[in-house]
Amino acid sequence: MHWREAIAQWARAVEPHAARPVHLQIGPPADPGELRDFERGLDRPIPAALRRFLAEQAGEVNFWWDLRKGVIPLDVPEPPNSGYMEFSLDCLAIVLDGHAMQVGIDSDGWIPNRWRAAFPFLGCPNGDAYAFDLHESETAPPIIYLSHEEPELHTRFADSFEAFLQAWFSLGCVGNESWVLRHFVTDGGRPLPDRTDGTPTSRLDPTCPNARQFRAFFGMG
Repeated sequence: MHWREAIAQWARAVEPHAARPVHLQIGPPADPGELRDFERGLDRPIPAALRRFLAEQAGEVNFWWDLRKGVIPLDVPEPPNSGYMEFSLDCLAIVLDGHAMQVGIDSDGWIPNRWRAAFPFLGCPNGDAYAFDLHESETAPPIIYLSHEEPELHTRFADSFEAFLQAWFSLGCVGNESWVLRHFVTDGGRPLPDRTDGTPTSRLDPTCPNARQFRAFFGMG
């Protein structure tokens, strides 16, 4: 299934349980001139997978939903109750600026090299971000989560940008803060313990038991 149809299906599935109308907006591919101008303002190139998505798939994706009070789609402490994806060149500029600012004010060397080298692409309402882990690989970077309060933690969510989007879209863009998505992260097929860092084998897993229960609640099994 194409990712556009997957998101559209989720929008329809969530709507009966939503506290307010579900918002879904998918724009055309980014204008080539705007994309070139955007890149000229950066101190490093956009990772290839992200650039392909912007240039060939969509320059903007906005998908927001939140559930009515009392709707519990997953039997866990603090169950997920919303989904949030705000993705565009403007949003990318904001998350990159925030990352650069935090690195720039780190005079004590508190922020690790992995965090410094990361290329964030998706911001969270709490100031955290999902990023390409360029410290591990510049040619095939995995996707990690950057905590602005605990930069030493960097949970790995996927082996690639494409794998992250495929897994996240199949979960209706739930979250997007890590405390929500960690319900769906496994390490070698096992749930990732709370308050621990990710490992090279941790993944956002849309087939894990929590994911199956979550999808089944919305009739998306």
